[in-house]
Amino acid sequence: MNPQKVLFFSFSTRFGGSERDTLRRAQFLSENAREVTYVTNNQDVYFELQQVPTIKAIFYETENKKLFKKEIKELINKTKYQFIHTCTVSFYFFTICMSLKNRMKSSFFFGGSSVSKVNLKRVIALNLVDRVIVNSSEAQRNIQKYIIFNLNKVKLVYNMIEAPKHIDTYINEYPHLKNKCVLGFCGGLNGHKGADLLCKVYSEFKKTNKLPTHLLIAGDGPMLTQIKNEIERLDLQNEVTLLGHISDISKFYNSIDLFLLSSRDEGMANVLFEAMSHQCKIVATRVNGVEFALNHGERGIIVESENISEMAKALDLALKTDFPLEETSKDILNLYSKEKFLVSSSELILCEEGLNFGHNGVDIVLS
Repeated sequence: MNPQKVLFFSFSTRFGGSERDTLRRAQFLSENAREVTYVTNNQDVYFELQQVPTIKAIFYETENKKLFKKEIKELINKTKYQFIHTCTVSFYFFTICMSLKNRMKSSFFFGGSSVSKVNLKRVIALNLVDRVIVNSSEAQRNIQKYIIFNLNKVKLVYNMIEAPKHIDTYINEYPHLKNKCVLGFCGGLNGHKGADLLCKVYSEFKKTNKLPTHLLIAGDGPMLTQIKNEIERLDLQNEVTLLGHISDISKFYNSIDLFLLSSRDEGMANVLFEAMSHQCKIVATRVNGVEFALNHGERGIIVESENISEMAKALDLALKTDFPLEETSKDILNLYSKEKFLVSSSELILCEEGLNFGHNGVDIVLS
């Protein structure tokens, strides 16, 4: 029997949570007897795809949507796919047209909180698609507003959080962290993540909090130089450490006591769940998904975005507050397990429930 053929594609200049989750789904199916092709215009996505030999990866270097669609059409004409899946919202209608013309089952992944630029084509696509995968109840409700029939095809699959892998920390490399309360940030150093606020918030926090503390910043991005200048301007050279891009997230979270999410907006902040799975205290700005993640303040402190004074006070309060860290970690690892994420997603993409993928597929780890 010939293997089922599945076509994945994403058109994006960023490599965010939606692209990463779509890649994980493609990898899981490819390693469980499905023939998977993944087309992308993103070099970072393509690099990750090349690490997965079971996926046929195609890189098409263009920011022109018409040219990219032409490439997809030609590929579909050459190969008879049974399934097509995308996480690119602006390609929903195109995906539906291709699926109807070529008799493919179709599915979307929607990783945002609300549908932007709603138009007739997008509403048609949402009503004709076989399945829509979302990662939050808020997104599920917002998508269902545009569905006339069969609301049940919009399925909630929580993001995948991997269990802490080890107990290593950065203390050996940075001995000045020893015996200090360490605050941490991990993410892109850009305005979207509120990276420009970090040093200002920490400096304000230090004015009233006299505990021996330190700030670890992990990540890279366009605001790196600005942050370095801010560290010098605020005389925080001995108070802040820039780690750059990190590959070992467990090592980072094991090194901190409190995680600060300073974002101005988010789709669904995976870093919150990662931090909670490592039993870190949380201070987070009120962006999409935070109320749900922190159970309306029971698991951490929620503050308004860009309010530096309020964020600084929240850091001080969080350090003095006892949160159910161990219980929260267990809940997160159960709800956001790799097995649930991969199996549920794959069943939705293949539009069939109760499939037997075998245990080997569940153990896949995306590097």
